[in-house]
Amino acid sequence: MSVVKHTEYEEADETVKGVYEDIMEVRKSDTVNNFWKVFSVDQELLKTTWQETNTVMASGKIYSLVK
Repeated sequence: MSVVKHTEYEEADETVKGVYEDIMEVRKSDTVNNFWKVFSVDQELLKTTWQETNTVMASGKIYSLVK
C-alpha cells in the first residue's frame, strides 16, 4: 500500500499524460518513476518542476553527469 498519493499513467488525465510522455521521451524510458508520479497530484507543480528540471539539465558548461 502506498503511503503517498500518486497517479499512474493509466489513471492520469490528458495534462498529466502529456508531461509523463515528455518525461519518457526525454529520459528514453517506457516508464515514469515514482518521483514524478507523486508530483502529479498537483498538475501545475508537476509541469513546473519538469520544466525547471529541463532548464537546469540543458547543455551548458557543466556536464549533465555532474549536475
